[in-house]
Amino acid sequence: MPARAAETLISGLRFGMHDAHTRIVLDLDANVPSETNLSPDRTKLEVIVPQARWAIGLGKLPRPRGLVAAWTTSTSPGAASLSVDLKGAARMARTELLLPSADSRFYRLVIDVTPGRAPTLALPKTVALPAGKTDASPPAIPPPPTSKLVPPVKAKGTVQIAAAPAARMPEALQPPARKDPPPAPSGLKPLIVIDPGHGGRDPGAIGADKTLEKTVTLRVAKAIRSRLEKSGRYRVAMTRETDVAVPLRQRIAFARSAGGSIFISIHADSLGRNSEMRGASVYTLSDRASDSEAASLAQKENKADIVSGLDLTDQDPIVSEILIDLALRDATNRSIGFADHLVAELAKVTPLVKRTRRFAGFVVLKSPDTPSVLLELGFLSNRSDERRLTDPAHHRKVANATLKALDAYFGAVGG
Repeated sequence: MPARAAETLISGLRFGMHDAHTRIVLDLDANVPSETNLSPDRTKLEVIVPQARWAIGLGKLPRPRGLVAAWTTSTSPGAASLSVDLKGAARMARTELLLPSADSRFYRLVIDVTPGRAPTLALPKTVALPAGKTDASPPAIPPPPTSKLVPPVKAKGTVQIAAAPAARMPEALQPPARKDPPPAPSGLKPLIVIDPGHGGRDPGAIGADKTLEKTVTLRVAKAIRSRLEKSGRYRVAMTRETDVAVPLRQRIAFARSAGGSIFISIHADSLGRNSEMRGASVYTLSDRASDSEAASLAQKENKADIVSGLDLTDQDPIVSEILIDLALRDATNRSIGFADHLVAELAKVTPLVKRTRRFAGFVVLKSPDTPSVLLELGFLSNRSDERRLTDPAHHRKVANATLKALDAYFGAVGG
């Protein structure tokens, strides 16, 4: 979605070590004030940038370092915020906004934190770049004499990367009895992760008129994102927003780390010389592929984060496989529930293949805890489908169908 004129873009986020400090750096495209808060117990840091939004590419998401245990970004209409879970009590040694320089075209918000309890409560600091400020390292800014912590911004979009191990496994994991979705976390709208297939050096299928699958999938994905965000009922994240290659496993890892409620992978097909085949179809994970994936995951050395909320590290491989299989079947049942709604809505706007609901072992369908579907938009080898898949009006129809399917799945109401 294009940025509004008044919005500041946060295009970079980095964690690093500088002397004894853990350094957090945000790259901004404008000189704007920001607010930095430590929680009362000094184990959580929050940064708020008014009238801003996050614009960090998938390949640039940083891993936690130093005192950083985990981090979350969120965006609301009024601000963008960064929430950092620290490994222990800390104090802020420095908060400063630096001018663009020969090394960087961005304004850089630099925050240094160091272990130890501050002598007084760490209070909010509002930072703006004074006129004539240079890029030299300034002394730490003392806190104002009186202030109060700003409450967290209500999240609209969330991305989370955690280094800490998952919670210990519960006593039992019961198999699902329903196809309906689990409730979203309190106060959050469902997060829809859209995955435009292929990208970069991988063009995907190539049409009769040389249309590239990677281009079609990205355009349709953006049309769906625009429609969902316009509805106001969903948060949206994309595995890629430009023509870049993203490994398949990284796509589902992104959906899981972001806390996706649904993962929709978008593709188009081609049958070479067979130009008669046309129409859309929707795939979910096959039973055989599900069984194979559960067995494969159960053999992994690192079992701490295979299924959200379960640490299978100390479990027998057979028990692990059973629990992973149950989680996969839960996700697959919910995937089927959404896929049925999606096929019903697509039938109103586009031709469908005869066996519209299909099952396969595609990697992008193998998330053990995120309901996932793969939408085949049509056949680029068919000239009629190819024309349709390059038409922005058709993209909007597919986007509307996706929105209606999600509404039916989540039980949303309204237009």
